[in-house]
Amino acid sequence: MTVDRLLRAASPRLLLGKDRVILFGAGGSSSAALEGDHADLVLAVLGHAAQPTPRDAIVERVLAEAGASASERPAIDQAIDLLVRWGALVPVQAPEPVAEAEAPRGAHIVVCVTGAIGATYAPPLVDRLVAAGHDVRVAMTRSARRFIAARTFRAITHRPVATSLWKGPPAEPAPHVAIARWADVVVIYPCTATTIARLAAGDCSELVSAIATTTRAPVLLAPSMNTEMLRAPAVADNLETLRERGLFVAHPSLGIEVADAPGERVRRGGVAAPAAHVVRYVTWLLAQALASGPRVLSRAEWDAEHARHPAADAVDDDIARALAEHAPSASRILDVGTGLGAVARAAAKRGHTVVATDFAERAIERARAVDPAANVTWLVDDVADSSLRGSFDVCVDRGCFGCIPVARRARHAESVASLVRPGGVLVLKVHQAPARQIRAFGFTREEVTALFEPWFSSIAVTESTLGFGAVVGSPALLVELRRRT
Repeated sequence: MTVDRLLRAASPRLLLGKDRVILFGAGGSSSAALEGDHADLVLAVLGHAAQPTPRDAIVERVLAEAGASASERPAIDQAIDLLVRWGALVPVQAPEPVAEAEAPRGAHIVVCVTGAIGATYAPPLVDRLVAAGHDVRVAMTRSARRFIAARTFRAITHRPVATSLWKGPPAEPAPHVAIARWADVVVIYPCTATTIARLAAGDCSELVSAIATTTRAPVLLAPSMNTEMLRAPAVADNLETLRERGLFVAHPSLGIEVADAPGERVRRGGVAAPAAHVVRYVTWLLAQALASGPRVLSRAEWDAEHARHPAADAVDDDIARALAEHAPSASRILDVGTGLGAVARAAAKRGHTVVATDFAERAIERARAVDPAANVTWLVDDVADSSLRGSFDVCVDRGCFGCIPVARRARHAESVASLVRPGGVLVLKVHQAPARQIRAFGFTREEVTALFEPWFSSIAVTESTLGFGAVVGSPALLVELRRRT
């Protein structure tokens, strides 16, 4: 890789005084002072390196800003070299190509915070995960709230913070169950010896241990405690037990033990792994879960995808046939992943009561706008974490299931099953080969029927076509399933 750009350090070690700038070395023991024009020059250079920028471009911009001639270039070059030497400017290497599966976005991440001083470092972790494009929910133990307030995490995530096993909407599952099902990855950061012991013993009397025990998503622990406690046989045995059960443990880092008096503190082991490392571990765990197929689109990406294509009124012939066969007059129809709403509008015109859902808000807005008078209830809803209640005679899923993350497929299928009445029918269309443009997975007949087999029996599986935007007409399967009674 070649270095062709420069970037201002995230936190340049600069102190600004009257008519001068003082640069500090990495250790803080050495410094250099620049005065007058030299001070102004280094600040001008830094002002043009907020994003990775070629060196020549920085020079040209500084010259243009100052109205100076090319003869001033050596002074600017010297300023750049000085800033690089002192770490205020960082050379940026051209990135290596990264496979899509290595950097999934839009995942559901649960960060559980327990009662250690390391709880004060959890907000930067949550902030990094949100910045990486993930949907993050936070759960806290009562002890964790002694160190940090729940409102901190609400401000970062724009989501309520779970603090109790019992406080949740009465019509929804208990909070630990709802959160456990929602998660693609659960991170316990920091993870105390008490929480480790609860998990090893299967003790679900507290919210965080209940979430981690209930979830089927990967669980990552970031132990944080006194070094002697971490090395104690009981804690070591518990960690080994949890690893054998399939949980992951982030190796602790060196840090300061605040239980010691300030004058006696030295760097010791036992501190929770840095937030940047934990984000990398989460990325790897997500990539492992998605290794069998392409990365799925996030809500924002789906919104953008829907915005690129016109609304369509046509309904696939085989779906229209299945609706006519399985939905007698005045049936209740659920259209999952409605997209631009063609199936929902067609069902409404046949006199059915129709609810159409999509987790992309933009899709729902555009679908509703096509025919505002259509007798359709349009809802923004994630069917794998659905707020819907009641039962439907027929559920139509045209391409939605194929875009569900691998880790959430079972929850999606179970949720759909809970919304179809006994004896009702699921009409499901999936791609036979991955459609990379929309991050859709491909399925064989055996795979798709096996995923729904616990709740449905097969009626028919037929060859078909399916597509969206650039992949219209790709080979697909139409799967008709009947809800077991």
